[in-house]
Amino acid sequence: MVTLVIASAIGYLVARLGITDWKGALRLSAVLWIAFPGMLWVGAMMWETLPGNSGLSTVAIGLSSVRCLRCCRASGRGSPVTMKYLILIYSNPASRAIWEGFSRAQRAEGLGHYRALNEELAASGELIISEALADPTLAKRVAVHEGELMTTDGPFAEVKEHLAGFFLVECESMERAIEHAARVPEASLGLVEVRPVLDLRGLEM
Repeated sequence: MVTLVIASAIGYLVARLGITDWKGALRLSAVLWIAFPGMLWVGAMMWETLPGNSGLSTVAIGLSSVRCLRCCRASGRGSPVTMKYLILIYSNPASRAIWEGFSRAQRAEGLGHYRALNEELAASGELIISEALADPTLAKRVAVHEGELMTTDGPFAEVKEHLAGFFLVECESMERAIEHAARVPEASLGLVEVRPVLDLRGLEM
């Protein structure tokens, strides 16, 4: 509050003296209010070099730190930067054969791994959504030719691997997303992929 009063007073005096107009004075006040913690710290460090003035810089650093912390909190700069990642889980004839060979108890245990991962991601706040996909034979291929819509049954015949499910997460780094992906059972078969989600905000269309 004190820094705001001081910055406003300086801006007022500059405008009254005719050095700049009121808009320029307002901009100067804003700059001084933001830069005041750093100016206070530098001045205190210079003052402390004089005999008998030790300890002033400590107070200045404390005041400037509190001021900067408030600014960061207000602007959101103090929060960690996160990105969205898509953990893709594939299946192929080998993985389907393994699943079909499991007993009911083994299948329940396997599904438990997904459930535990889902719950932990939700608890950490990193989970956006997760879904399992139906069998590829239930898929529909869609094509549009000269304005005419055409659909065919089933997946691409030449593709051996099919998307079986996914986790959409938001975390701090690719390394963190990979840690989560490594817990998916299909990772032991090399059937898990992590891809960053493209952020289109700010791009000119």
